[in-house]
Amino acid sequence: MKDPLTVAQIAKLFGITRQGVYHHIGGKTEQLAQKDRASVKELRPFTVPSHQQACTLWNNITATIKYALDPTSLSDTRLRVMKNWWRTLDKNLVIVADEGEAGNYLAKCGGWRLEDRVPSDGDMIVRPHTEPTEQQRRVLSWKIIEEALKRDA
Repeated sequence: MKDPLTVAQIAKLFGITRQGVYHHIGGKTEQLAQKDRASVKELRPFTVPSHQQACTLWNNITATIKYALDPTSLSDTRLRVMKNWWRTLDKNLVIVADEGEAGNYLAKCGGWRLEDRVPSDGDMIVRPHTEPTEQQRRVLSWKIIEEALKRDA
């Protein structure tokens, strides 16, 4: 194949789960194209401690990036979960990573809070610690979410 497929695309192609793909390769992830994983890591707007990476919120931000890069990368179940989460977001607020933030309703593991949107946030759902790149602005924008919610509505 010319273009490498994501794990989700391989699973869909063979009618199995993503876990089934990993099971089949026996955990030898070097057999998979890592292009997707690297680009997602580069597009995350901040770094957080490993215990906060287990939070649902971190995973939802990551899934939003993956969806923006390739709408077919999420399983049907994951996309349904993401659409439900996207509907809970408030356009007047942004997600902010703060290592010192205690666990709260947003993230039991702590490290996250909501703040009022300011003009410099543009239409991003998060507020990075540094100036976001154009690609970060695109993949974490309300535009991506609104288009996803309109699809199959």
